Amino acid sequence: MMRWRRWVIPLATLVAVIVVAIVIPTIDAEPAAEPADATTTTEAPDPGPGPGVTDGEIVLGVLAATSGDAQAAGLRALAGHEAYWDAHPLVGDRRITLDVQDGALDRATSATAFRIMEDDVAMISSSVGTSYVAADAALIGLLVVADSTVEQWSGVATVLPNAGLAAPGDEVEAGVLWAFGGGSLARSDADAIGIVVGDGVAGGECLAGLDDAALLLGATVATVEVADPAAPDVGGDVESLQDAGASVAVICVSPSYLLAFDAAADAAGYAPTVIATSESYEASLGARLSGDVYVVTAMPPWESDEPGVAEMRRAAIAAGVGDDVVDGAFYVGYTQAATAHAVLLAAEADGGMGREAFLAALARGVEVDLQMGGIPVTIGLASEERVPAIATGIYRPAPTTEWRFGLEPVADPFVVPSG
Repeated sequence: MMRWRRWVIPLATLVAVIVVAIVIPTIDAEPAAEPADATTTTEAPDPGPGPGVTDGEIVLGVLAATSGDAQAAGLRALAGHEAYWDAHPLVGDRRITLDVQDGALDRATSATAFRIMEDDVAMISSSVGTSYVAADAALIGLLVVADSTVEQWSGVATVLPNAGLAAPGDEVEAGVLWAFGGGSLARSDADAIGIVVGDGVAGGECLAGLDDAALLLGATVATVEVADPAAPDVGGDVESLQDAGASVAVICVSPSYLLAFDAAADAAGYAPTVIATSESYEASLGARLSGDVYVVTAMPPWESDEPGVAEMRRAAIAAGVGDDVVDGAFYVGYTQAATAHAVLLAAEADGGMGREAFLAALARGVEVDLQMGGIPVTIGLASEERVPAIATGIYRPAPTTEWRFGLEPVADPFVVPSG
């Protein structure tokens, strides 16, 4: 099993020593002999690869959520992360060690966890609550693999998107274009699209994705509703979309909201085709939704015969992970590790290791191919551009007794034309 290290002894601080040459006059009668070589050269000491890297070990930080409101998902994400590194314990001759700290998906607790890790880890290879530590990590050149792709264009250069996740906007765009291109919806319905989003960054990304899709379809958006995450007015949102004549409802909020929307729409006699993003769906909903719902996500079915998915299954079995642990959060933690691993391998191929070597590799671009049904993605330092060409699958919700992730595929992975 993967070794955890809670406390790590920091490397000794290098001290530059200034040597002052003092010439002492001689009183000998004979002149002093000249030294054979009066010129000496002192080379600056090699600072080494930096925190978290020795000749035999690479220490990776994990900002986990092993307590608090997100504990259930946090433990599953950690299980996925550990399962990956159990299957890939070495990079060259160096063994991977995880320094796991609980941030509890809480700002103050995450800040404390970060302070414990910051001087001792080469990278934060998994984070639940990326936004709580991103700015501080950037100040010291510490890479953080994100818990979502929203963070990638937050302007923080050291945040890495998870190569296994699609951006919320790309999910919306892919879902809408598929529905009116190869799905069951008539193109004439494209002028009757409604959307419900949250009030955060992801909500803005979803709106941008719908705008992109509408532009390509030559359509307009019928109505936009912004849900208050603390107290959503689901009935009011259903009424607004119904009054606007929206035959398609895009839901980009949360699983609990999607379930409530489905029930409220059924009670109101409103039967739109629903396109839900990955953040709006979890496996437990598969047997509970009654409407015409499609889910758009880059997460593949657990049952897929793609090589990367088969490897994930083997890693879970080898790590002794139970069926009740394998879900979407497990997949997120696993693919965070795969993303980090690609950066470590790229740095090693360049002959380096450590924070500066990681940044140098990313400046050139690191290709990540999860072999899970999508296509290879090149990731680099964060910018205002989205990660290009993330393939998303189109699924029907399904009981987990039939499909482990609650996802029954209805189309091949879809890449948005504007990606």
